Amino acid sequence: MLDWGGGISITPERRIALTPKTATSYNTLTDVFASDANHHFEASRLPLVLPVITSAIDDCSPETQRDLSASVYDAATFSVMVGMGETYIAPFAVALGTGGISTGLLTTLPIFAGSILQLVTPRMVRRWGSHRSWVVACAASQAIALLLLPLAILAGGWSAALVYLAATIYWASGQASNPAWNTWIEDVVPVSVRTRFFARRSRISQVCLLSGFVVAGLALEFSRSQTSAASVNWTMLTFAALFLVAALCRYTSARF
Repeated sequence: MLDWGGGISITPERRIALTPKTATSYNTLTDVFASDANHHFEASRLPLVLPVITSAIDDCSPETQRDLSASVYDAATFSVMVGMGETYIAPFAVALGTGGISTGLLTTLPIFAGSILQLVTPRMVRRWGSHRSWVVACAASQAIALLLLPLAILAGGWSAALVYLAATIYWASGQASNPAWNTWIEDVVPVSVRTRFFARRSRISQVCLLSGFVVAGLALEFSRSQTSAASVNWTMLTFAALFLVAALCRYTSARF
């Protein structure tokens, strides 16, 4: 008898056979045990599950590999957009002088509007005919919203309203695309490589997110020191540049 801990053991007396066909229905070894905690498994049959766990992405078809690479580039550019653009929408509003209450509402009301828009996503996907078209349209809308933010610098008394409009479009588009993207990516990524692929994709995404956040923060700190010694408001110009770069990244991710 082989004891796996937690009261689960493998004995030759009570076991179920894992064939290659049945093994492919499990993604991890935990899934095998969770399927029936009252059964015991034969140790010699368990390696049949491992190819499902460790399937190489390189074994996928060329078309699938292109799709997976595009998804990684999408994650990288999207994360840079979040680090440089989305993260600094509220600080930008503070720099414009919108006030504490207005800034607080800026971080809640647009997100609430985006949550409501998710309810119409299934109907819009059916009308557009594909998940991809809807996701790309929402990504393009986010890029447009980021392009609107620098205009708030020149809007004078309308600056707060323009920031609210841009933030609402940004969050509504982002959250409306999530359900369609989740369904679409399941069709793109084969089950056999999902664990490894999304692990690699997440690593790249987090590195790009942190890089964008740090670079933008350092740029704003440097511009603040320059603004105090010059007649030009370098802080606002830096915010505008950051939002332009973020919009470009979002547009690039939409093309992938």
